[in-house]
Amino acid sequence: MENARPGRFHKPDHFLTLATASPVRALADIIDTYTLDDLRQELNLWQELALCNDDSAYAEAPARENLLAFLQAFQRTIEALYTTRLKKLNYQSPARAALNIPTLLTLQEQAQPMPVIRQFTETFTPSYTQAELLDLLEAVISYRGKKKIQLGSVVFFYQRLCLLGSLVYQMP
Repeated sequence: MENARPGRFHKPDHFLTLATASPVRALADIIDTYTLDDLRQELNLWQELALCNDDSAYAEAPARENLLAFLQAFQRTIEALYTTRLKKLNYQSPARAALNIPTLLTLQEQAQPMPVIRQFTETFTPSYTQAELLDLLEAVISYRGKKKIQLGSVVFFYQRLCLLGSLVYQMP
């Protein structure tokens, strides 16, 4: 059934539309929005909130251990993704480039980041990655401790994590 009113029930294109239409452009958008330093800081905060939340999927020690292993591998994989893309983008200012320096990858891994990405995809299935990111989001949202987080940006950041998590499975 066609919409009788053109323009009604139409939202302007946003990140999810971009991510579906052009994952590579969406990755460029993430890189423009978040430096590696920004992502590290935000993921470290999310990890801390999740580990301090007794009312989440991480209430038991094995779940916390799995989260730590997943986030370590995921951050390395994000650095590898950024490394592959930043080599193609030459528009960065020196100040911004300084915030995009991988800290978890060796020099050899920075030169050849694809094995890091493959290792992640061989260790974690797409459904596990999706479930872990959703559990992490739930833990952040339900956290009631002393740390404060801007809940308005949580979904924004989560969407980008999900795209990064799905892109690694689309790499050649």
